[in-house]
Amino acid sequence: MEAKKSVVGVLFDEETVCLDCLNVGEHINLMRGFLDTISLQDIKGKDYLCSRCQKNLPIGPAKSILITGRTGPDPRSHKGGQ
Repeated sequence: MEAKKSVVGVLFDEETVCLDCLNVGEHINLMRGFLDTISLQDIKGKDYLCSRCQKNLPIGPAKSILITGRTGPDPRSHKGGQ
């Protein structure tokens, strides 16, 4: 599964984070499709505040990110040697 999305931030449980505040590991997880994204369409008429830098989303233009998704089995579903 591959999709190009205009992403301005991500959601971690109750935390909203802009793309500028993501660390390298979080960026990798974003590109793999493991994170819930916030797009330009999602923020219309709503106020999202980055939990880390305290700025309103979007910060600058949205970035088109290629979300590749998983191509193999989910590693979290491994059943111990079976």
